[in-house]
Amino acid sequence: WPIGTNVLITATPSNNWRFTQWTGDTNGCAISTNRITVPVTGPRTITANFASNQVTLRVVSSWGAPSPAARTHTNSYGVVVTNLVLVGQTLGGTQVACRGWAMTGNAPASGMTNSFVMTHTNNAVLTWLWNTNFWLGISSGVNGGIDRQSGWFQAGTNITAIATPSNYYAFAAWQGDTGGCTLNGNQITIPMSRTRQIAATFV
Repeated sequence: WPIGTNVLITATPSNNWRFTQWTGDTNGCAISTNRITVPVTGPRTITANFASNQVTLRVVSSWGAPSPAARTHTNSYGVVVTNLVLVGQTLGGTQVACRGWAMTGNAPASGMTNSFVMTHTNNAVLTWLWNTNFWLGISSGVNGGIDRQSGWFQAGTNITAIATPSNYYAFAAWQGDTGGCTLNGNQITIPMSRTRQIAATFV
């Protein structure tokens, strides 16, 4: 360029990138964001700098220790993020179990696993979903049996069990945490509203 001229340069970022600053021999130049007017007074080296756009991911989880952690994270556009949470957590007779996730703002939108990989391109909210389970301990002693085993059952479900006496014995009663249960002879329907220990007795 001829000495004494003024050269106007405009920096244009690519898609999903943003202009950040001019660097180099900018003394005496007039800078207006992504535009620079360069007076040609001698040789100069000037660089336009860009950075990828920033997007946020807010992670929400009532339980567990998700990765990334339950807070808002800022990532560069297009970064690949692996999301993970432990399958379950047991607190005494109560268990919480991951039943999947839902996400708004970014694909994919939902899943039924405890881990997935995403390409982060938009501001998004990821919510881990949980079920609450209660422990049902059920027993019968040596003089009969029950068609149901002890285990974890989802809160709000109704569990039915039938007690069958051994030869020369008869069913006597259900004992234990039977409050709220429906008793019909040797059959019991148990609402899983809490942890329970229930036993069938025979005579």
